[in-house]
Formats: sequence, structure tokens, C-alpha cells
Amino acid sequence: MTNFTTAYLDEKRCQTDPLADEVIRQLFGENLFYPFNEVLKNTSKNNTFESTSFPPYVQDYFQQTAILPPWANPLLLKKGSQFFDKHSENIILMLSFLSLPYCYANANGARVLTSSQRIGNQTKKRLYETAQYIFEVSRNDAFDRNGAGFISIQKVRLMHATIRYYICKSGSWDANTFGEPLNQEDLAMTHLSFSFVVLQGLRKIGISISKDEAEAYLHLWKVISYLMGVDINLLTDSELDAYKLDRAIQKRQFVKSDEGKNLTAALLTFLEESLIEAQNPLLTAKGFVPSYARFILGEKLADLLEVPSANWTSNVLNILKLSNAFKNIFSFEKISDENSKLLLQTIRKAEGKANFSLPYTQTWGEAT
Repeated sequence: MTNFTTAYLDEKRCQTDPLADEVIRQLFGENLFYPFNEVLKNTSKNNTFESTSFPPYVQDYFQQTAILPPWANPLLLKKGSQFFDKHSENIILMLSFLSLPYCYANANGARVLTSSQRIGNQTKKRLYETAQYIFEVSRNDAFDRNGAGFISIQKVRLMHATIRYYICKSGSWDANTFGEPLNQEDLAMTHLSFSFVVLQGLRKIGISISKDEAEAYLHLWKVISYLMGVDINLLTDSELDAYKLDRAIQKRQFVKSDEGKNLTAALLTFLEESLIEAQNPLLTAKGFVPSYARFILGEKLADLLEVPSANWTSNVLNILKLSNAFKNIFSFEKISDENSKLLLQTIRKAEGKANFSLPYTQTWGEAT
């Protein structure tokens, strides 16, 4: 196992994703970025992107990143997908209340999100896109010819590279202070937020997870994150090693920041608005969302993100936890979006519609 020392993680803050970064650099240099993006955003399945009309470096990227690593275990991938299918609603719940705030606690990472306008200005849209991405890469057919796993990963990987390109071109990013934007340490933290951290959150709401299930789910996300360009040495096999990496990164990067606070506030506001029409009266009670967030995040992390104090609803949460009924309260039966659709139905019906297009413009501080 890699020893996640300060010196080692400092080194990772200087590293990004050379393969994707070079593709974006060359596309801009040859004035091909915009026509490329038009083709890419209309592609939703692994076998439907035609790269032969673009230069060899584009073709090479799509060929290299559409191959599972030799260590990928088909049986574990299948079991990991089955675990996701079994707990998909609660996993998306953890995305909303745990994974995203966990990432916002990383002050330098939150600074990238704020500067790129990817979350703060369009909370609902970005949450739906992230949820859809998780569905697409976690399905049993994700890496089949007719699946959407490879192409979704390839798009998001290039999206990250595009954001890095714009931020670095802006001249306003101090890499010596913050590290490179979307660097390997930050990517590893995002990986943890979708894998190890989700398992921790599911257990907190009373879901029993076997050792085999945890191993399979971690393996699924190890493969996904490897395809996303995360350094293999930052992708752990066991929960114990994931815990060690999580502790090391938290100690270094979890710092109170205006960016993290504002991103969290925008997320909680969206979640409160989404639950206005929920059938369960507890979900609509004033103060429930921050109480639930504090329960899931823990007081230390909630304080860092300045989540509002819990109210009387926290007592109900404790009773539900003790009675093992907690995991059933969040059915997301009705949420309030523009068409009053269910959260998960909206995501499932939107499959293939969120195109994960690359940002057209990314001037520092301007909307995309």
C-alpha cells in the first residue's frame, strides 16, 4: 500500500491528467475545440462516437480510454453494480447530503468549483448531471458496447481538462498556493466521496453492508476512477486503506472557506425547495434538511461548512435510527422541480439528455 505522506500528497497536488489535458490543449491550438464539442455533446452511448473525423490525438484518446484495465475483475464489477442497483435511491441521497458537502470541505477544491461556476449558479442542473453520471457508470451494462459508461467518463474527463485549461489561461490561479486545479489529490478525494464515503453514509442510516459488498463497490469505483485518470496509487482496494487516505487528505485540505460555505448553502437551499411537496411530513418540517445534513456529516464537518444548527427534528432522526426505520424515511416521493417530477424519475428519464458538454467559455469569474 502507498504511504500517504505529506510529501507524497504534495507531489500529487502538482499533477493533473496529462492525456486529457493535451487533447484539450491541441484542440484549442488548432481551433477544433468548438466543432469537436458539438459532436461530443450529441453522443450518449459507448459505440456511437465517431472520432475518425478528428486528428489522431483525439482518436488515440478515445481508444486508450475505452479499455478496462487488466486488473478489472468482471465478477466484482457485476457485484458492485448489483449493490448500486439495490441501494441506488439511498446512494443518490448520500450524494446530495454527504458526497458533495464532503468535497466542498476541501477549500482549494471548492475554489475551483466556484471559479468554474459548475455548481454555485446551477445547483439543480449540476446535481442531476452528477446523479445521472453515477447511474451511467454504475449500471451492469456500463462498459458494454451499448452502455454509457465509457463515453460518460471520457466526457467528464475532458470537461475537467477544459476547466483546468480555462483556469490556467485566466492567469488568476496561484498553483504554488493552491496546487494545480483539479489535481490528483483532489481527484482522489472525489473518488473517495463516491465510494468509501458513500459506504460510511449508508451504514449511518442503518443499512447493513457485508465485507464482500463493500469490496465489490470499492472495486467498481476503483475501475471508474482509473478510467477517469486518477493515479492508480491513489486508488485503494480495502476500506481500511481508503480510510487512511481519507484521514490524510482531510487533515491537509479540510479548511473552512467562504467557497465551501456558499456551495453548501446553495445545495441545502435546493434540497429544501425539492422537499416542499414530499409526502412524508417530517421532510417538509422547517429545519429538517440542516438537521439531517448534520446527522449525516457529523458535527465537526457540519460546523466547518457552517450548516445551520439542528432543531427538534434531530430528536426524531435519533429515534428513527434507534428503531432501524431511518433508512426508509427518504423515499423522495415527490420533490418540487419545474415539472413537479420525482427526483429519481427525473434522472432516469433524462438518461442521455444531460450531455456533459464541455464549457464553451470559462473566463475567471464570468458565467459559462
